[in-house]
Amino acid sequence: MGQAAVTAHAGGLPWIFAGDETLATRAHDFGAAGVAVRAEAAALGMNALFSLDPLEVEAARATLAAWDRLRRRDGLVDVVRTDAGGRLFGRREARAARDLVARAEAIEARERVS
Repeated sequence: MGQAAVTAHAGGLPWIFAGDETLATRAHDFGAAGVAVRAEAAALGMNALFSLDPLEVEAARATLAAWDRLRRRDGLVDVVRTDAGGRLFGRREARAARDLVARAEAIEARERVS
């Protein structure tokens, strides 16, 4: 599992753990995007384990809003300061925030269909 986690992370690819459900927490810690379960009863616990933190999603949206606002105002921006927390962030953090928001929106869309 560790080798799969390192390889997937290096390639920027999400990976899903399909194995013994008792190892799901370890897979989550290693960065798995999800876990395949065999019983519907296990799905609720796995959904809770792999759900995104609403505070992280909110922070990512705030980061993107500040990034977009400053880029519109100042043109090309390499590093900006957030309005709320005052921490510095740049293109890498904006890209990570964009990815997190995209994942959250995909989950929300999937849940609306279900």
